[in-house]
Order: sequence, then structure tokens, then C-alpha cells
Amino acid sequence: MRQLIKPVFSLMIFLFFFIISSTLFVSVGTDNNDNLSYDGVYFASYWCADCQGLADDGVMDTLENEGYLILNYYLEDDEAYLQLLSDYQFTYDFPISEDQIPVLFVGSTFFAGRTSIREGVLSNEVQTIMDTQELLPLKTAHINNSLLISTILLGLVDGINPCAIAMLLLFISLLRFTKNKKVLFGVSLTFISAIYISYFSFGTFLYKFLDQFNSGSVIARIIPWIVLVIAAFLFLLNFYDFLITTNEHYEKVKNQLPKGIQRFNKKLMTAFTKRMDEGKWSLYLITFVIGVVI
Repeated sequence: MRQLIKPVFSLMIFLFFFIISSTLFVSVGTDNNDNLSYDGVYFASYWCADCQGLADDGVMDTLENEGYLILNYYLEDDEAYLQLLSDYQFTYDFPISEDQIPVLFVGSTFFAGRTSIREGVLSNEVQTIMDTQELLPLKTAHINNSLLISTILLGLVDGINPCAIAMLLLFISLLRFTKNKKVLFGVSLTFISAIYISYFSFGTFLYKFLDQFNSGSVIARIIPWIVLVIAAFLFLLNFYDFLITTNEHYEKVKNQLPKGIQRFNKKLMTAFTKRMDEGKWSLYLITFVIGVVI
């Protein structure tokens, strides 16, 4: 075990400095003037609630009826449109905090979100800009790999927590009951896949749910406060447990799994070791369930 600590620690240090250095590079673009003949460029999606609401409002139709040339891009029509959206975001210094779509680029500025675009058109602010300014020369944004690397690092940091490590050590200890390499490989792959699918599914569901609300909605403003309250509560709970365990009063620990889940986990582990001895296919199903529970 001690022999593994040094290379693992060295790898983590390397990843840390690699990510820090990669974030220091700024994307450099090249000019692309193909769209300068248009008055504005609009990005939307068929599955975006705000985009559909904007279409129901007839805002974009208003601009076209007034004689303005709007270049419309719907992200589902062509995968290249996503890269094109990145080019416009890079050219206009689009902040990450803004709604990604719908967005209307006009002159040297942009209007992001249903409310912003609708109010801009109804107040003739958008029309005034299009009458007096041309679109900026488009620059091609180079893909910044730092986002992917940062996401991987966040995943590694998230995985380093007492609960997951304890369960992982318990799971590894169960694997010592067999020397069959095929079983070891199959069980390990199933376990890792279960954790990945669980995280990906939950993250996708949560993203799709939050994506229904624009940044100006009441729910979008309330959610950060809810998260803050939960985080504060968990901090106090963990701090209490820290004081309790320091005095060795382990029976008073609050932050632990309910008794029912503990009994369920015990049954799973018992079934796991039994199926491993028997070599049944249900072993992998139980392994998958254990991964999801963790």
C-alpha cells in the first residue's frame, strides 16, 4: 500500500498543475466575415422552453416583418451550429453566467434569454442597434480543453470522501474471496459502470430540470439559497459529529445512514459474497445495485 502512495500522489500533483496551466491559455480566433450581411444572428433550440415561449410571443417574426435580416440557427438542425455558437460567444465575450439560448447577437452586443430579447425588441432597442451598428467580424474559438480537464478533476475530488472510500474498501475486501480473474474483472467493471451511470443519470436529470428555468426566474434565484441552507446544516451536523467522535462518544453520531438502509446494505453484501462463491450471473446484478446505492 505504501508503495502506491507516492506514484498516486505524484499523479494528482501533475494533474493539478496541468489543469492550472491549461486555464492560463486564452483562445485566439481568426476572422470570419460571412455573416456581416445580416442584421442579427439568433440561436435557439426546438426543445428550449424559453425559445418556444419567444416564438409564441412572435418577437422574431416582428423583426422579420419590419424588414430586418435575421440569420436563425436551431442547434438540432446541424451539429456544426454548436461550434458556431461558441464562435459567437467568443467573439462577443459572452459570460458563462448568461443564458446560453435563446440569444440574439446584434451590432456589438447581444440579448440573452426570453425576457431580455422580448423587452429589447418591444422597446426598439434591438432595432436601433441594428440600424446603427454592424455585426462584429466573427472569430473562430479554439476548443478549450481546460473545461474537460477541470470536470475530471472535480470528479476525482468528489470521489475522495469518507463514505465512498469506506464503501470502496469494503467492496475491495469482498473481492478477496475469489481468485477468478474473469469474475474480478467483470465485477469491477460492473461496479464502476454503476457509479458512472448513476452520476450521469442524476446529473442529466438535474440539469434538464434546472434548464427549464431561466436565470431571472424566482426558482432560479431561490435554488442557490436552498443549497446554501442545506450546506450550512450539513456543516453543523458534521461539526457536531467531529466533536462527538473526538470525545469517543460514537453512539451519538448523527450523520450516518438510517438503520433500514444499513440493514439493506448488509443483506446486499451477504448476497454478494454468496453469489461470488456460487458464480451465478446474479452476482453482477447485485454488484450493479451496490454501485448505485453507493
